[in-house]
Order: sequence, then C-alpha cells, then structure tokens
Amino acid sequence: MMLDASRMGADDADNYLGYMLVNGVGCQKHYNVALSYFKKAAVKFNPTAEYHIGRFYLYGWGDFTMKINRFKAYYWLNRSVEHGSKEAEELLKKLADEAREYLTRQW
Repeated sequence: MMLDASRMGADDADNYLGYMLVNGVGCQKHYNVALSYFKKAAVKFNPTAEYHIGRFYLYGWGDFTMKINRFKAYYWLNRSVEHGSKEAEELLKKLADEAREYLTRQW
C-alpha cells in the first residue's frame, strides 16, 4: 500500500518508507535505500524527510558509512526548518549550543 502511494507521488509515503527502512520496521534496515526515499520526498519539500537527510549527513549513516558532512547537514536541517520542522529547529539549537560550549572551552 505504501509502495503504491509512493509510486503515485505521495511524499508522506516516501518519508514513511524511508523511516521504515532506517528503523527496520517490517523489513531489514537499509540506510541507502531509505535515503533515496527521503530524497524523493524532500524534492516535494517534505520537512520531515529533509530533517532525516540532515541527520544522515550529520551522523554519517549509511550501509557503507556515509561520510559526515556538516555543511550538507546544516543545509538540509535549515531547509527543514524553513518548511516548518520543529525537530530540525531543536537539533540546530542543540548543535549551536555544543559549538558555543566547545569554543568557550578553547578560549
């Protein structure tokens, strides 16, 4: 049913399929396939999918260990915030606080 909705262009279905694949809900975990579903939903400005893509880049998730890329992570998280994601906003605030703490210790 979700695959049918995805084929019909439903971004929420793409996002949910990505979630299922990341968490192994009803299937084996498969990060790279999950990322492809999140990207498919993100093209349609789905803020939750954009948030998940940001987390992929932030934490380096992936079947072959995706490289951490903070610039891409911030891009996707900011885009998610622009489209209304409170989760992305909270994560960006947490990252800013951690950076501020780190810089304070360095001085």
